Amino acid sequence: EKLRKVLQANYCDAMLISKEENLHYFSGFTGDDTFLIITLNDCFLITDSRYTKQASEQTSFTIIEQKTGLLSKTVELIKKLNINSLAFEGNALIFNQYNYLAKNLIDIEVDFSTSLDLTELRIIKDENEIELIKKAINISDEAIKNLALNGFSSKYGARQISGVIRAQLARPISKKIVREEVKSGQ
Repeated sequence: EKLRKVLQANYCDAMLISKEENLHYFSGFTGDDTFLIITLNDCFLITDSRYTKQASEQTSFTIIEQKTGLLSKTVELIKKLNINSLAFEGNALIFNQYNYLAKNLIDIEVDFSTSLDLTELRIIKDENEIELIKKAINISDEAIKNLALNGFSSKYGARQISGVIRAQLARPISKKIVREEVKSGQ
């Protein structure tokens, strides 16, 4: 919703998101080699076959698998969607990527001149995000208390802390990953 308001304010049909922090924040997807295309009606995540399963578990965006290259698939999608004006993250899209897109979109006369900085949208948190942050703080506080109580002794000092981390965190989490009880990004 925040992104669509930015689109409307800048009179753009769509935006290309390429900055890793923004990819994760707006889509929930934690993989690499990905672009997002956000339109007024749809959200697309373009990635390769290494990440399609992970993407389907982490996001509700329409997943577009690319096999010929991220940039070429992005151009193909922009053309298919009949996008006339495309905003992009000017502080994240590298020069070669910008040039490739500009060169390959010139034949359909896409306005590719609106540079955005989406950092502000991540800074202001909604109620749900604030609750998640509070929950994370409580979990961290409990973990620190547990490590302080069980990972330190007057006789050995903090030597046993690595054993406590291994026994109470690393092994249980590893077992959950092997049993596929925990999904990527959780």
